[in-house]
Amino acid sequence: MNSNKTLKLNLRSIIIAALLCIPLSGFSQDIISFKKGTKVEATVTEITPSVVKYRLFSEPSGKEYFAYKDAITSIVYKDGRVETFNGAPAPEVSKARVEAETRRENAEQVRKERAEQRKAEAELREKDAEQRRADAEKRKAELTERRIEAETGDYQDVFRLKNGSVIRGKIIEQTPNKTYKVETSDGSVFSIQSTEITRITKEYRRSGSHRQNYARSGKKTTFKTTSDGGLLPGYKFLVEAGPAFGIGKYGLDRIDIHVINGYQINPHFSAGLGIGLDYYYNQKDDRRRDYGDDVVAPLFADLRYNILNAKISPYIAAQIGYSFDATDNLKALGMYASPSLGVTFMIGKYGVHAGLGYETQQQSHLNYWTGALSIRAGFSF
Repeated sequence: MNSNKTLKLNLRSIIIAALLCIPLSGFSQDIISFKKGTKVEATVTEITPSVVKYRLFSEPSGKEYFAYKDAITSIVYKDGRVETFNGAPAPEVSKARVEAETRRENAEQVRKERAEQRKAEAELREKDAEQRRADAEKRKAELTERRIEAETGDYQDVFRLKNGSVIRGKIIEQTPNKTYKVETSDGSVFSIQSTEITRITKEYRRSGSHRQNYARSGKKTTFKTTSDGGLLPGYKFLVEAGPAFGIGKYGLDRIDIHVINGYQINPHFSAGLGIGLDYYYNQKDDRRRDYGDDVVAPLFADLRYNILNAKISPYIAAQIGYSFDATDNLKALGMYASPSLGVTFMIGKYGVHAGLGYETQQQSHLNYWTGALSIRAGFSF
């Protein structure tokens, strides 16, 4: 008896569970029933006065379809609601409106796609233009470098051809990956096809300690040291300063600052013009009485000779010119001369100088010369 009751209870529980599951499995999608007897499992997206828009349940992100209400009997929604239609025929104007709306949506989609395509094409054109500009700048830099090399004349391009010939000269015109126009030392011009070339190198026209090495920055060319460390031809700016201690009967102490603008003619010899300020202090007359300080401005020529073409070299220098009294309205004072000996230390393109010298200054209004032993330190570039 108890077993029969238990069996009945189990059957009742199974039936109730099955009934509860029916809505969950049967209404997980919308069911559209058509008058012609077919049913479609779908997801209804929109209902207008004349049409029902939907997507297939199996294609939730797929194409959107529509059907006229007069072709549908009912829709069972996934939440269990049921909607029936009276079957009134859709007016013709509704069909035209739907078709117009569809065409409008398609045209909008096409417009967006074309706009994105035009944007992508514009970005591609901009990238191409940037690449062309970069290539043009590169070619301009190469031509500038070639021009500088041609002007300096210190090394040349060497073309080795497939037929065994060798042509040495300067590139005066270049079409990348096509042709090179080369001017040789005798003025001849050769046009060489890229397909004829096996290798392009450079070689110096000079050898040994006379080789020149140039460092380029933009369009400017800065002279550096030779391969042995000495100076190369070019503009030279020098500043030197130091004390001078009076010697002799008319010796006067002073502090000198001299600035020289010159030209390095070769690794050994340079010439330039300079101006200075010599401050005379602690001046005394023949009775050892103080009679004030003076500032003298010498204007002079500067000649220097570096004995060695090396990073460290002894030098001989001489300055000669005329001085003016800066404390007396630049009144002419007299001749100025200063021979000196020292050492130059090259640090890259900069020179550091240290030396000893003798200065003599004419005092024309007193009819005598003053003398002093000078200590000089300075730098040049």
